[in-house]
Amino acid sequence: MPATEKLRDHRVLEVDLFGDTLVVIPAGDAVGFGLNVVNNEVAKVLEVAKSSRVKHLVIDLGRANYFGSVMIGEFMRLGVAVRERGGRIALCGASADMQDVLRIMKLDSMWEIFPRQDDAVRAIARVPFREHLWRKRRWFAAAGLIAAGIALYILIPRPQYDRMYYPEVKKIWMEIGELQRRQASDTEWEIFISKSQEKLAPIVARLERYASADRVAARFLLYVARDSIPAAMAERNRPKTHVDSLMGDRYIESIESLHSGGLDTVGDYSFLAEIKPAAATDAAKPERPDAIEAEPDSQPQSAPATESVPAGEAPSPSASATDRPSRNSARISKD
Repeated sequence: MPATEKLRDHRVLEVDLFGDTLVVIPAGDAVGFGLNVVNNEVAKVLEVAKSSRVKHLVIDLGRANYFGSVMIGEFMRLGVAVRERGGRIALCGASADMQDVLRIMKLDSMWEIFPRQDDAVRAIARVPFREHLWRKRRWFAAAGLIAAGIALYILIPRPQYDRMYYPEVKKIWMEIGELQRRQASDTEWEIFISKSQEKLAPIVARLERYASADRVAARFLLYVARDSIPAAMAERNRPKTHVDSLMGDRYIESIESLHSGGLDTVGDYSFLAEIKPAAATDAAKPERPDAIEAEPDSQPQSAPATESVPAGEAPSPSASATDRPSRNSARISKD
């Protein structure tokens, strides 16, 4: 404040203004500073106390446990200057020993006593609204920073991890297919698996936290990275039989459709129910499709269990190719 600018270099008496109230905070007893220093600083504070802006006085004794007669005499000089204009005088922060001294000198009946400076200022001072805001500027600045951070968090879009990690996951998936096609050696597989696991570990950890019911592409990518790729790497050059390995291509296709807008991310995903049955059908097909044509009358070694169909009713359209009756059984029933 302008009235206290010239008092900022004080060693003994720290001074502040709260509206129409002068707050004086002595750093300690006069013995530790010298009488000349104390008298010079008190004279400057007395000029401020007699100014038209100051009406009340608060003396905060919380910096020291005890103040002698010299300092108490100076406090009384300041109090007289304020009391002459009808102002109020308050003491706060006095220690237990100092409170005994004030009672002995009967100052507790002359001046108001408060436990803390905040209590005294709140009871006596009249602080203008603008000054009140100015004193709270640091609090408002901190609140503004917090609000700005929340706004940025809400407004700035979060990264789409399914789009971020999709190229890397797809690359690993395609490399598995290439290694299987050229029947890679065990050494090549070991090197590839080691590098891929190192790349996939953080991706899987992030997707497990990010994927949710409404982030379908992220869930599919998690299934590929966490389930399909390890299953395919475990099979290596052998024909794919694990359902997770067989479903990898279908998940990749679905992710590409979701990213291109071919599938509604909040729509109906009943098509997923067809993935596992279709994968199981692929696993049941022989390696040479012409084997059945070459031996039309041969009996299959094992037939999958089929659901019984009442007479006169057609088989369900959802039944797979492996559930259809063979030509041999059709001929037997005709005979």
